[in-house]
Amino acid sequence: AGCLFKPFSISELMEVSDRCAIKATPDGKPDFSALLSYGNEAVMLEKLITETEKEMQAVRDAAKEKDLQKLDSLIHHLRSSWEVLRADQPLNVLYGLLRGDALPDGEALSHAVTAVLDKGVEIIRLAEEERRKYEDG
Repeated sequence: AGCLFKPFSISELMEVSDRCAIKATPDGKPDFSALLSYGNEAVMLEKLITETEKEMQAVRDAAKEKDLQKLDSLIHHLRSSWEVLRADQPLNVLYGLLRGDALPDGEALSHAVTAVLDKGVEIIRLAEEERRKYEDG
């Protein structure tokens, strides 16, 4: 499945890498399967909830203070963990704005920050629902 034997063509390489690449879920919702594959599901979800709440507050604070450097650092940190959840699309938009050649305009920045905060709320809500399944089950 994820194995490629030499010699291989570029089309074979693309086919295998496409199957292995992390893709967004069709409904755009976070995917907790990679996180939960380590076991101790309720604890992992609780940690995700707690950390996401802290991180969203830090994003809110940096945006309110218009501290673009702090915002950039936070987004850079969040991208890898949200990529595992397949929920990194809003982060990538904000990251692109912050790393662009020109300073982002206030409205675009505000929309991008709001999208990140909304995704954070969604991650927390869905993680809480998922955690209840493990606590009740």
